[in-house]
Amino acid sequence: MDIRCQPVRVLHLLDSLGVGGAEKLVMNVFRHVDRDRVLFDVAVNTAAPAYYDNEFQDLGGRIFHLPRPNRRTIFRYLGGLNRILRDEGPFVAVHSHIYHFSGLVVSLARLAGVPVRIAHSHNTNDGRATDVFRASYRLVMSALIRANAGYLIGCSKPACVSLFGERCREFRVFRNAIDPGGFRLPEAGTRNSVRASLGLGQGDFVIGHIGRFDPQKNHSGLIDIFAKVAALRSSARLLLVGDGSLRAEIEERCRLRGVEGSVLFLGIRSDVPHILAACDAFVLPSLCEGLAFVVVEAQTAGLPCVVSEAIPEEADLGLGLLKRLRLESGVETWAAELLGTEQRVRPSWEHRQERLLASGFDMHDAVHKWESLYLSKPA
Repeated sequence: MDIRCQPVRVLHLLDSLGVGGAEKLVMNVFRHVDRDRVLFDVAVNTAAPAYYDNEFQDLGGRIFHLPRPNRRTIFRYLGGLNRILRDEGPFVAVHSHIYHFSGLVVSLARLAGVPVRIAHSHNTNDGRATDVFRASYRLVMSALIRANAGYLIGCSKPACVSLFGERCREFRVFRNAIDPGGFRLPEAGTRNSVRASLGLGQGDFVIGHIGRFDPQKNHSGLIDIFAKVAALRSSARLLLVGDGSLRAEIEERCRLRGVEGSVLFLGIRSDVPHILAACDAFVLPSLCEGLAFVVVEAQTAGLPCVVSEAIPEEADLGLGLLKRLRLESGVETWAAELLGTEQRVRPSWEHRQERLLASGFDMHDAVHKWESLYLSKPA
């Protein structure tokens, strides 16, 4: 009789299973991990359905819902997490992606006897104004992470330093790997068909942007930049992929800047490689980023990228496609850089794939690293 060992289970902590960078990374790895050996579960801070919920469950994962932690719900959150650890395990690892709050998560996981505890940084800023309470909170949580997490990892060195501290030397950088296969498209045909489906002309100068409508992504600054581009090039178009609480505000800003007819709000899309294939350039004037997953994807698609200096240098694939600018440079400088990309030829697919792998974004390598953490001896 063939008796097979059951796969070990890993509990991920995420805000939701929406389309953010951390969520996309977890899904990418879950699709490729050996699920006969390792299965993922997730605890999320919402009861609302999210983009990846169905696929996550189809892959064998379970979704547990916790209240969004704040001063009023903190004890309900910790009690709920403790019940998951006690009743739904055993878990070989707890992998927390929720920035400073990971301090409490890994502390509770240690008390619950979870052998492998991972704090994972995906950003360089928590997006909160600094006051006495917030500064103290950050210090305490960072100390709890260092004391109770067996592994400290992040998507870039700046992301690690931001969460774990300047003096910490124990962190490891794990690149946000992608599966490049979807970006090897019949570019000319895809470009033309996607443009036609969106009502774009073949001669339009199309700029892409992907990101949730959140202050961090700086959509307000983006619209100001695009308004200058549109004033210089009447056939310029801007594609905005994503959704979020600030969408209505940005739609109004488009009207105020007189570019509402040139900006397409595409919402959440499952065909990002096709959208990128239809673009001439990519722009990301973010206020802060841990790595900027979408910039790696855009370069893999062969697009010239004009981004803010908040994007770490680690995001550069070495294809000559990435230009980092200071936000203070002004809309004229940003517009000139974007228009200057218009005649640039895309590198070949072979060269793009070579640079992607050489830069450390190999999916197979990432899966191996994650599996090694989960199946390692406790740290």
